[in-house]
Amino acid sequence: GYNWTRNLSEASSGEIRRKLNIGTSQVVGMVSNFNERKDYETPINAVLKLLKKGKDVVFLAVGDGLGMLEAKSLIGNEEKGRFIFVGRQKNVQQYVKIFDIGLLATNTKVHAEGMANSIMEYMAMEKPVIATDTGGNRELIADGTTGDLVPAFSVDNLVEKIDTLLSDRELRFSMGQKGKKRIIEDFSTEKMVGEYYKLYHS
Repeated sequence: GYNWTRNLSEASSGEIRRKLNIGTSQVVGMVSNFNERKDYETPINAVLKLLKKGKDVVFLAVGDGLGMLEAKSLIGNEEKGRFIFVGRQKNVQQYVKIFDIGLLATNTKVHAEGMANSIMEYMAMEKPVIATDTGGNRELIADGTTGDLVPAFSVDNLVEKIDTLLSDRELRFSMGQKGKKRIIEDFSTEKMVGEYYKLYHS
């Protein structure tokens, strides 16, 4: 099961933002390893488009893996400072804490997402979620309510959803709150264990 009661890290959001030198920029983050099952390319390209549109945004990637160099190669020198790669972290929450939006993009050519821990993490921490419309993401995310599901590999769809959310603090807040409620009510460990138990014995 998944344990929602772990202590959140002690550092405040302000401290973490300062440590990463983020200033007042909004933060779009993704917690995922850089492997072929995940799609970092689409989010990076979406953020590059948002920067061209003049959005004050940074992309924060939490995770590591063989695809990281390739992902970084998409970013030109003048945008480098807008992309922060913190590698694999034990304490993911301290980074999720400063996200304005949590993303999870899946490479649907090789993988149908299961019940992604990172999405549960975003929801538990009251972050609106934008994720690829595939697999378990459809079960976790109430589309349009706790976040948005987007077609695989669609940079423009992702740009539009991120832009809408970054421009609307109230919407981010309400989606985040509904996400947390949904996690607690529908996906808490006891509930999931109970559902599996019922299924097993039906």
